[in-house]
Amino acid sequence: MIETKDITKMVSHIIRRDKGIADTQIMHPAREWFTGLGITTLIVALGSWFCFYLYISQSREMQKEVVITEQAIPYQAATVKNALDLFAAKQKKLEAILGGDMGIVMPVSDIATTTATSTEETTSTSTTEIPEMIIDPPPLPEDVEEVPAMLAP
Repeated sequence: MIETKDITKMVSHIIRRDKGIADTQIMHPAREWFTGLGITTLIVALGSWFCFYLYISQSREMQKEVVITEQAIPYQAATVKNALDLFAAKQKKLEAILGGDMGIVMPVSDIATTTATSTEETTSTSTTEIPEMIIDPPPLPEDVEEVPAMLAP
């Protein structure tokens, strides 16, 4: 049997709904669905805008003309000869310490030999000439080819 207390509770509930006071205990699936849909749409829209912005900024950077100049490094024959002579001397010292042929063959010039006599006489053997490398100079602005029209910004 329904008591008066239950009837008054139902009536007060109906009256409150008529006044516009929201019922917090009832779920609203449509409201939750549209809220989730709105947030998802916002995230997709912001992500798309950011990707488009990155694409535009990177494509503008790639269209800028980059001029690369390369400096030719000159071949220093005297420095190379000195280094080879130094390594030849080290090799001879190592062979003298270990006593024997190491099997290492280095195509270097003979080192100057001195002989001790009453008159100091120094003789040196002939050296092989190391030719200098001729390196082309870097290109001048007149030598640079024109950029094709479809690659120009």
